[in-house]
Amino acid sequence: MRSGTSFLRGLLTAHPGIAASRDAEPQFFSLHWADGPAAYARQWRRMGLPLWPLGNTRLRLDVSPYYLFHPLAPARAASVLPREIPIIAVLRDPAERAWSHYRHSLARGAEHLGGLAALDAEAGRLAADAARIAAGEDREAGAHQRFSYAARGDYAAQLGNWWRFFPQDRCLLIRSDTLFRDPAAAMARVWDHLGLAPVALPDAVGRNAVLPAAMPDAVGLRLIEHFAEPNRRLKALTGIDFSRRG
Repeated sequence: MRSGTSFLRGLLTAHPGIAASRDAEPQFFSLHWADGPAAYARQWRRMGLPLWPLGNTRLRLDVSPYYLFHPLAPARAASVLPREIPIIAVLRDPAERAWSHYRHSLARGAEHLGGLAALDAEAGRLAADAARIAAGEDREAGAHQRFSYAARGDYAAQLGNWWRFFPQDRCLLIRSDTLFRDPAAAMARVWDHLGLAPVALPDAVGRNAVLPAAMPDAVGLRLIEHFAEPNRRLKALTGIDFSRRG
């Protein structure tokens, strides 16, 4: 979330070999799991496609950012989809992502606390949802989705959860700053990962608005300190380095 997945979706849907879900974020393996796998298959059949290619060469595209953070999504996906599916994760500097997420919640009227207060309250807010999610009662988007500003930045733990069920080499990691700065280079890696021939990228692809207001120094220092260890683990695991000094 807030890392460029909407932008990536716009680039991917330009390819004739990709069939995107009608819903921008299906969220089947997170919020709609209770509907059952048949419901997931039905959304593709309505488009004239089976769930898995089975002779139809168009890839199915499901862009649901909450999947990376949701603790049950990897196991659920593995129970429905083949292990060899290609997975893409877009990672943004976690401090910048946390602030953007906070500003997004504020703009939508979901957040009423100041920046530091929201970070202080985050652990308690998310803990209240933990038992509910563990029990599979996650149809409604709660605090775990809305207020997970810092928690979503522990990418090493989240990727490790996915790699328990899917091969690590089937997951392509893209930095959001690279995606926005040089879309052509980023998409060259994507096409190769998906086994698709490159296509010309569209001239204009919508991006979610960058909400105004610079990050206050106090919030920035708090986040830099918070992410120091998660960033070290991410670098050791993937080579991606978001570490920086306060």
